[in-house]
Amino acid sequence: RDREKAREEMLLFSPNDKREINGFFDAVDAYAGAVNSGGGIMGKIRMLDSLIRYGRRSLYDMSARFENPLLRSAFCDYIGGDFSSLGLIMAYAAFSSDNGGIPYGSSCAMAKRMEELYLSLGGTIHKNSEVSEIITDVDRAIGITLLDGEFYKGDVVITACDTREVFFGMLNTEDMPKTLAEQYRNPEAFPVFSAYHCAISADVAELPFRGTVAFPVDEYRYDNRVFNRLTVREFSHEPSFAPEGKNIMQTMLFLHEPICREWIELKKRDPELYYEKKMSLAYNIETGIERHYPELCGKLEVIDAWTPATYRDFLGSPTGSFMSFAVTGKAIPRPVRNTLPSYKNIVLAGQWLQAPGGLPIAAMSGKRAAKRAVAMLSKYRIKAEYV
Repeated sequence: RDREKAREEMLLFSPNDKREINGFFDAVDAYAGAVNSGGGIMGKIRMLDSLIRYGRRSLYDMSARFENPLLRSAFCDYIGGDFSSLGLIMAYAAFSSDNGGIPYGSSCAMAKRMEELYLSLGGTIHKNSEVSEIITDVDRAIGITLLDGEFYKGDVVITACDTREVFFGMLNTEDMPKTLAEQYRNPEAFPVFSAYHCAISADVAELPFRGTVAFPVDEYRYDNRVFNRLTVREFSHEPSFAPEGKNIMQTMLFLHEPICREWIELKKRDPELYYEKKMSLAYNIETGIERHYPELCGKLEVIDAWTPATYRDFLGSPTGSFMSFAVTGKAIPRPVRNTLPSYKNIVLAGQWLQAPGGLPIAAMSGKRAAKRAVAMLSKYRIKAEYV
């Protein structure tokens, strides 16, 4: 989190990369300042300069400008080299300025805390109740219909699910905001993605590393790409995640849309082969970790693996996307308005409204949607007084 300390250590480690190191940290400082205080005129100028310099440069492109081979690898290990360098800059700016972090107990625990608060305020939650349609009348939504045919009336409808599910299932495609439709129609500039994950337990009280580590492994091919590094994360910051005397690790491989669809189709077509394939990859990853850390040999066990098909089952996304359109440097996804021109009381929320998506964006858009809903309800009440 200490940007100046990180800058100083990199400069000591690789003085020949002074220009690129300082350029990267200057861009992070500019975004962090703008997030925390608005940055003023000069802050906006520095942000614009960073956008011009890094917005259309992938992390592969940025890392190639470093002489030091370790720095070249490190800048691609965090979110993958295919993504825009601006994505890493923005994420690091948020994290290092105390505007981002890891929620206590994980995202699941955070969601449960939100649920408890909502229920304590008198809210009602209907679980296992899939919505099949938003019922509309001229320019208003009047409620929703569940898959079992049950109807619920509503003054305002907030959609917090996958936007393809909304406009290709619950409403009509012509109702989709223009900005969102343009991004869906241009997958070259705005690709979608998902990932393969696996979790591995370690029968040791302490691992040979802390936090997140990346290291070289035997070269292997996947998703039409060659991988020669593995990034592994451990969770000792959450004591409840593993029994005493044990630890847990997680790995992730980003996957492009065609491979995501292959995983989803395989699960539908042949569940047994799907299971064998996902676990085989997990065991290969386990072997890669043991080769790098021989002291862990015989002490690791694959717990589970999950794929784009898993995310598809939970989220409804056709590709199992758990984030928004990828920021690759070819184009920059634009924010999507959370209201619809066709309907006066439908509000959008969720990860697809703003890059890079994911839980922080979803939570922020949910807050905005709630404020919008309150404004709509207030407007309806004022009108009712004059009727």
